[in-house]
Amino acid sequence: MVALCTGEGGDVIPVALQAEPVDFVARVKAPGEAFLRVNRSPSSKDFTNAKADYWRRALPDMKIKYSSRCAYSAMPLIGDASIDHFLPKVPYPTQAYSWANYRLCLGRLNGKKGSDLTVLDPFVIQPNWFQLDLATLFVVPNPDAPAVIIPRIQRTISIFDLNGSIMVTARFDIYMAYLRNRDIQFLLDFYPFIAVEVVRQQA
Repeated sequence: MVALCTGEGGDVIPVALQAEPVDFVARVKAPGEAFLRVNRSPSSKDFTNAKADYWRRALPDMKIKYSSRCAYSAMPLIGDASIDHFLPKVPYPTQAYSWANYRLCLGRLNGKKGSDLTVLDPFVIQPNWFQLDLATLFVVPNPDAPAVIIPRIQRTISIFDLNGSIMVTARFDIYMAYLRNRDIQFLLDFYPFIAVEVVRQQA
């Protein structure tokens, strides 16, 4: 899912978990755990009313460590950055202040995911599980991906609307620009998912 993008059209490729910031415990985990000692099973309202959204303090570090890229779409985070709890904080409160549970993402995609646990974790996605049909510019599951994973690939595409008109139109513009300029390095630098698919299919 990591891509250095300049607009819409990035897609799912693997993301590597980055090291926890040195001050994360003091700034996020410790106050969060203090809140949880008083609120063992907090609701979303409890987190809000107590102003216990300490994970927001990690957002600047997340942007630096993950190059301001959305883990779920690989799009750039321009004024719409948020931290998704991959394991939702209400059913999994002990993970609410865990660095390893955070995924940097676009706020609107965070909203689409909600508490869904069927989407694929960017940290476990393998190369080529997602492919690009260059005829339609739709993201599709790799038919050679593990059979048990394919429904989750399809679910991830659906939940995040990766084949919606905005994403497909953006891919079209990016791909047409590539066909005009044949600048594969630009694709590799800014849209690696598309670049990998172009090279794989020798387009």
